[in-house]
Formats: sequence, C-alpha cells, structure tokens
Amino acid sequence: MNNIECALIGRVANEAIELKTSQAGKPWARFNAAVGQGDDVQWLQVACFGEIAEHLVSTVRKGDRIYCEGTLRLNS
Repeated sequence: MNNIECALIGRVANEAIELKTSQAGKPWARFNAAVGQGDDVQWLQVACFGEIAEHLVSTVRKGDRIYCEGTLRLNS
C-alpha cells in the first residue's frame, strides 16, 4: 500500500452520511466521492474524524461538491 498526501475536489455519492463512534468514543464518518469528469471519473472512499465528521453529516448531501485534503491510500 502507498500513502500520498493530496487535495481533491469531487462530489458526494452517498444519499446520507452516517456518523459513527469509534471504540475510543471518537466520532467518524465515511462516504464515497466521485472525482474527475466525463469518462474519467474515479470513485474514492473518504473517511473523516472528529468535529469535521460531525459537521459533515449535518450539512453535506448527495451531489454536493466537496474539497478533501489528507492521505490517499492506494490499493490494487
């Protein structure tokens, strides 16, 4: 697995994003995002944590444009 620091702009693919809680009691959320345009769209699974996750579930909806910054993990 390779990890790459990156920033991406895409659109939220999930109808609703669910807030979850880790075993340590920390909030987190995961959703899918479409990045690219036309025939060159990549689907990514995005995870966020803490206050960002709490804000995300109350404000972001399917189709909303988002900016993501963090570590991209590439799996084959």
